[in-house]
Amino acid sequence: YNNAAEQAAAMVFARAREQALDGGGGSAVKVSASGWTVSARYDDLGLQSVPRSLVAASSIGFAGLRSTYRRDGFGAELVVVMEPSVLAVPLQEEPEEMTAVRGPVYSEMPAINATAILRFGGNTLEQVLATRQISLEAYAPERTATVQMEGQQVPLAGNYTAAYGLWLAQSGFAGQSLRTLFGRGEGIVEPHIYLMQPYDPDKRILFLLHGLASSPEAWVNLVNEVTGDRQLRDNYQVWSVYYPTNAPVALNRYTISRALNRTLKHFDPAGTARASQDMVFVGHSMGGILARLMLSDSGDTLLASLLDRHQLSRERRARIEKRLGPMLQWQPQPNVSRAVFIAAPHQGTDIAGNTRNYGGAADIG
Repeated sequence: YNNAAEQAAAMVFARAREQALDGGGGSAVKVSASGWTVSARYDDLGLQSVPRSLVAASSIGFAGLRSTYRRDGFGAELVVVMEPSVLAVPLQEEPEEMTAVRGPVYSEMPAINATAILRFGGNTLEQVLATRQISLEAYAPERTATVQMEGQQVPLAGNYTAAYGLWLAQSGFAGQSLRTLFGRGEGIVEPHIYLMQPYDPDKRILFLLHGLASSPEAWVNLVNEVTGDRQLRDNYQVWSVYYPTNAPVALNRYTISRALNRTLKHFDPAGTARASQDMVFVGHSMGGILARLMLSDSGDTLLASLLDRHQLSRERRARIEKRLGPMLQWQPQPNVSRAVFIAAPHQGTDIAGNTRNYGGAADIG
């Protein structure tokens, strides 16, 4: 049954994509072939654009992941692959030109877990065996655990690792993060917030900040363990920021805070959803430093120390305050209830020329 659902989903997807690219709208499609008629709906997936491909989860191998998490049940385990956001831009471009090619500050992961089931027309075994009318339904396994079939509540199959693993394999983060650090070739120039699952207003946000010369790829096993654990999956959604680690810390703090708040504002304008409350920050190495700064009150010390070094006219002082103020003066990010710092050198590192290196992990409530 599950193999048949997988093959039917592949056929319907090809027709649905063709229909969508030809200007056909809606989330329903009907396919007729060899006397069979398949009517499909995929609105439960909440797709915002035309997918690029459909991949069977069983065909994907995972390197670097400790575990593969899935749920046995009815249906074909699939990955719907969307067009990824364009983040990399030539570093030698002028700011005005870069603005034209930049995408939004956030994106939902361009690979979505899906499970397809088949429903056959008829109310008796004889009618089911004789029918050539099939209904195909696609569900997000993170949101739907069971389905009603012929009067019975049955488990829906699901794979929680496939989409994440496929996205990471195709991301190119490893090389891109190094190019960004050393300013070679194409790299990223501003932070981007990745939602590891479709936004859910009822789940708390686990916000991950990677370290120097790194990327969201650093969190591969942590994210997989969170999404694979039912209790964590039901209560948390993972957001991961990808930022240029060659930029000054003060600038990254400002741009990451701005990107995070713009993303929150987009999904929850009123700021009343559970997702906007009690967030958890997790920062590794440089990401831990940035997380701590985002949760601190800068006061006036940084900006004042810069301005007091020079004899400045009132007009020039005002211009500098307007331009650098947002980067050197800030308030703590609201609605964060916990922060976890992993090997974050809050008091300096030997690499930076200090005489002592403070590593380790800390957890503050």
